[in-house]
Amino acid sequence: MALALVPARLAAQQSPKPYTLKEIEYLLGTGVTPEAMLDRAGKRCIDFVVDDAAVARLRAVKRLTAPDALIDGLRQTCVGGAAAPAPPVPPPVDTGMTVRVAAGIQMPGQVTPQRLALLNIDVTAEGVADTVHLRTNLDGVAVQTFMPGSYQLAARKAVANTNDTTYYSWSVPFAVPGTAEIVISNENAEVDSVRKFVRIAPEKALAEHMRPAVFTAWGTNGKAAAFLADTAGLVLTSARPWTGMGQKSGEAYVQIDSATKVRGRVVALDTAAGHSVAVLAIDMKRCANCRALRLADTSRSPLVSVQDKVLMGTPVSPDTPLGYTAALVSRVDRSGITTTETSLTCSLGAPLVAEDSVVVGISTCRRGSDGGAAFAMGAPITGTLAALRSARDAVRGGSVQVSDSLIWTYSSEPFPAGAYGAYANGAKFDRDDYEFDAGPWRVFVMTPPVVAWRQRQAEQRGGGTVDPIQGWEGWPELREARRAAVLINVVPKELKFPYYETQGTKDVKRSFAALRLLRQDSATVPIERALVPAVLNGDEYRRRGKAVPTQGIYVFREDEFAPAGPAQQPPLRLEIRDSQGTATTVGIPSKLVKRVQDDFAVYRKGGAGGGAP
Repeated sequence: MALALVPARLAAQQSPKPYTLKEIEYLLGTGVTPEAMLDRAGKRCIDFVVDDAAVARLRAVKRLTAPDALIDGLRQTCVGGAAAPAPPVPPPVDTGMTVRVAAGIQMPGQVTPQRLALLNIDVTAEGVADTVHLRTNLDGVAVQTFMPGSYQLAARKAVANTNDTTYYSWSVPFAVPGTAEIVISNENAEVDSVRKFVRIAPEKALAEHMRPAVFTAWGTNGKAAAFLADTAGLVLTSARPWTGMGQKSGEAYVQIDSATKVRGRVVALDTAAGHSVAVLAIDMKRCANCRALRLADTSRSPLVSVQDKVLMGTPVSPDTPLGYTAALVSRVDRSGITTTETSLTCSLGAPLVAEDSVVVGISTCRRGSDGGAAFAMGAPITGTLAALRSARDAVRGGSVQVSDSLIWTYSSEPFPAGAYGAYANGAKFDRDDYEFDAGPWRVFVMTPPVVAWRQRQAEQRGGGTVDPIQGWEGWPELREARRAAVLINVVPKELKFPYYETQGTKDVKRSFAALRLLRQDSATVPIERALVPAVLNGDEYRRRGKAVPTQGIYVFREDEFAPAGPAQQPPLRLEIRDSQGTATTVGIPSKLVKRVQDDFAVYRKGGAGGGAP
């Protein structure tokens, strides 16, 4: 039967020739098993060397189910009737040791321990950055081989009880050799039972719990809410501030509280559909009173159910004085968590926290198809765990360096109301005193009274967004809080203020990318910065295959414009870069600097000042 599979001319020979590679491919393709093929080759030998090319051809045989065993066997088979080639030098003896991890806990009222199936376990080695990720099987067991060394096992499990949620965590050191089995149980667990907040003024208690964990994060392209997810200084937020305008940067600002803003670094960015998550790293020296929120893991099923209440944690502000908004879950599916909160009041990047204080999602604030309000969405938190693990490994390995220096914050004292509205209410005002050309750019320097005047011009044209600067999400807060700061707005000269067009496109030669304000040749640090479209009809530009032109918005302390000495104006210069990296450097007219000082004279009399680094 088997002989019929061999070509007739071979079967007729009294002294069979060694198998060729082509013959072996043919036989395997007809269904001859690797074991049978090795048996035949052992009797007749082969006429080829099992090199890389031969290995590639063997692996390409479609019906071959165990290529590695066949390839290893052929390497030991005689070639051309000669003795089998000498076996390769064996590798050094593997000194690794197999360690068995068994996980189970004794629940109240139960006699038999409950096996912890599908438990995620992290194992780190002393002096090694990489983390070994294990997962127990359905019997609560995981097996892994480790090389000699010192290790630390870490695991966490949330168990929902009738009256509370119990959090078990384990941190078990072990050494190889010397450890054959590790038992995870009640005896070596740290237990933290958290009573459901729904029993004790749920929203207020949960908001107080979240407040030390919720921040504001700034990227090149905007800002978002953020929250501390790991005591190593890892912060989760939306990826949109670093990707929304096509300008990607690893720099970030994170405002921890009203007086503390620090530098951050983007460690991981996940922009997959439905995710849009950034992991930032900050120095925890400035975050001594912060709290890391607990994240739901894959053992929590379902993450949340329809009609469950969730709180969207937000930084305290005039819009959200309580630091949260509450909503009910209306839908849960693969695309995310939909709540009854509208997208117009949604806080991008905020944590969605269930009533047991566990984060179940990150708000994405998707808008309706017409750009209007829709129900607020949240990306399931489980989709961020891979990015968070990657960031944790990078931080632990020392490859991420974060500065502990502080960034300027806005002054706690608002600009005086009367002086703020002076120009808007009819006081003498000449816009040319605050604008100037900088090569291909038009620069508009705005003090608080000028900000109020510009907003009034927009309002006189009608409601809604009529001025491209209104597309900056920080514009309402700057106005409503009467921020005592200087805003520098840079636009391509073709789109200089006032530019209210909503139809047609212009051939703009460049787009803004970055700005530096130099005082006596030293770069100053902005309080806030943003990159936003310089036009209102960006969709029309895209339909016509044109890039949407961008404008720069940088906010600085008024101190940067203060005199350098008695009757001595400070030498101030701007360095403006476009998206191609071309720089334009120009001095700020001394007349304009004097106008800024005059506008702030009434504010300085009050002795107010910004938060210092």
